[in-house]
Amino acid sequence: MDKSEILTNLGILVAGIFAGLIAYFGKKPPAPPHHPDTIVAGVGMEPGNRLQMNQLIAETKRCADSLAVLADRKQASTEAKLDLVLQELAEAEEGDLEAKARRAPRSPQQRKPRTGG
Repeated sequence: MDKSEILTNLGILVAGIFAGLIAYFGKKPPAPPHHPDTIVAGVGMEPGNRLQMNQLIAETKRCADSLAVLADRKQASTEAKLDLVLQELAEAEEGDLEAKARRAPRSPQQRKPRTGG
């Protein structure tokens, strides 16, 4: 590489750095969002605001009541399933007890000794 190629590459590098810096710092910051003046906006809106708040409270109560009903139904369904499982377990236990009672108990003389081999 001779001197002219080195200087050309160096010039391109420096120009690229300057272009990047100008593009980076040349941007204007975004404008802040427009906020309406809450005092002026709220002066004439108070009766409507109260009405909306009362409606919101009423609707929220309706939603809460609906969720309570759904929760009660789910709990009743779960309790019914648990009762069914307990009933099935009790029936299975009674069946096991009846099966044991049907078997005649052996006397120690009737039992065969177990041998290990």
